Amino acid sequence: MSDEWTGNKGVECPAVKELKLALKMAVPNIWVATIAGEESRHTAGLAMDVMLHSQSPAQKPVADAIIDALVSLAPQIGWYDLIYVDWDIDGMAFGFQMPYLSRDKGTPLEKHRTDAGTTSDHKNHLHIDWWPGKGINKWPATANNSGFSTALANAILANAPSGAARDLFAPRGLFMTGWKEAKWEVTTEAASWIYHFDHDGGVDRRASKTPWKVAERGHWDMDGAKLKLIWKDSVEFWNTPIDPSKQLHGEVRPYQGGLHWLVVKKAK
Repeated sequence: MSDEWTGNKGVECPAVKELKLALKMAVPNIWVATIAGEESRHTAGLAMDVMLHSQSPAQKPVADAIIDALVSLAPQIGWYDLIYVDWDIDGMAFGFQMPYLSRDKGTPLEKHRTDAGTTSDHKNHLHIDWWPGKGINKWPATANNSGFSTALANAILANAPSGAARDLFAPRGLFMTGWKEAKWEVTTEAASWIYHFDHDGGVDRRASKTPWKVAERGHWDMDGAKLKLIWKDSVEFWNTPIDPSKQLHGEVRPYQGGLHWLVVKKAK
């Protein structure tokens, strides 16, 4: 792919920027890569790699949800090619290329098997591009498309199965603050607790005035735009986005008794 592009370099096209915005809206902790150093469609700012491993039972459904959303909104987005990996009924990997506007790549919006090299190269990421082909060294018209981020984010969330890679969908900053593991101080009118989240849907809490000793273990998940925490005697809902530099608010709904308000801030 080193001779794919000799035009302008190092600037993401508007469509790639809009795709990045949509993915971060729908899947806040997803990792994407765009500009690369080689003379390729990535150098041109016309491509994105979405780092979701095809062998991960948690990540593959998220990639499939993104593909389904890109297909459903293809006329609005105007992408050229998708490249990823699927698995047949015998558990064998096969790479595929799905064209939309690309030239001479087969029937649009259908999967076409690729060679072993492409399969190996794309096991760990989904590739999307607006590359018009060799010999064309200017952005195609649809690379300037924008305004589709909200519709695409909503389509991804509608397609993603419940509980798939929940750590990817969690609010940014829930687990880490800079390089430090994040802990949260939660205060209600009745008590104050320190919370610690893990990536697999678990959450621990202890009384804020005692040494670290887990007092209760609960579970968390996303409920629309809210973070939902399930405890033995209650359910909490935190508002998002989560900004470690600011307080956030939510509510506690005991299984018995009335609703209480809560305040959340980064623990010292």
